[in-house]
Amino acid sequence: YGGKYDWCSKKYHCCSSGTVRARETDTDGIVTVTWEAPELDNNNSPLTDEALRYDVFMTSRSAAGTETRQVGTDVRGTSHAVTVCSPSEQRFAEFSVVAKTEGGQAREVFTPEFIPAGKADEAPFVESFKGAREEHFWGYYDDYSFGCTWYVTDDYTFDLTSQDADNGFLVMESESAGSQAEIYSSKISLEGLEAPVLSFYSYNLKGSGENLNNNTIEISVYDGTEKKSVKTVTMADYNEDGWQRISVSLADYAGRDVQLLLKGTIVNFLTIAIDNIRVDDSFERNLTASSMVLIIVAPIDFRKFMWSTN
Repeated sequence: YGGKYDWCSKKYHCCSSGTVRARETDTDGIVTVTWEAPELDNNNSPLTDEALRYDVFMTSRSAAGTETRQVGTDVRGTSHAVTVCSPSEQRFAEFSVVAKTEGGQAREVFTPEFIPAGKADEAPFVESFKGAREEHFWGYYDDYSFGCTWYVTDDYTFDLTSQDADNGFLVMESESAGSQAEIYSSKISLEGLEAPVLSFYSYNLKGSGENLNNNTIEISVYDGTEKKSVKTVTMADYNEDGWQRISVSLADYAGRDVQLLLKGTIVNFLTIAIDNIRVDDSFERNLTASSMVLIIVAPIDFRKFMWSTN
């Protein structure tokens, strides 16, 4: 991922735009942070590489918690390698860079999003939130200004039977329309899958007339280089109430490690529910080898899917 910034040195008063990027190397757990150096001050006088130094900081999230620490001091040049974790661990990492001269320092500038580092989960990958617990390591971008958050719940608390009847699923709730929040996975290895597909279920209360469920879910993939939106679904496109299967091909990423991101957007229902996230070979390939399971889903408490009047 790359982030745009403006360098502003107190001595030279430079305000030259550049980019900060972070990418995991071929060695799991080691990330290279790169940036563009400022070239001119606001008097159009050149800034030399010799005059510039950089401090690099990292915020990392693990299952044990979040920590921020300085990982580079007075760095010369425009790149720095950082050991985020061991190859057997899993973490999300965000970086920031501060440009310095003898006269002072610029403001701290961040990479725009956390990237996954360390061990990749193997496919077939299944996250069913059984018993209202995460079975894998996930991260969340919540929008607290709108009261918009993701959380794992059980069937009783939300008064809805999970798609696979294991007493757990994921919910995004908000206080107003227009809000967004995103959930993102650790790295997932697609090695060994001939026709990899991401699938999951989202609960639809379709409504009628002008009150269709127009909430959307955007699916993106990060392949270690760039984040790409691969599909956006609108729940109003599904004509039935209940859990609806959503899938997208990952064939373009076959054999590679990927991170999956699901962004919910509240349009007119204040809730989005997701369950049974899977990365496996295509449904058609697995159908002959799979048994059919019938799940009886209890009716949903309509109050949990309130309309938005904003």
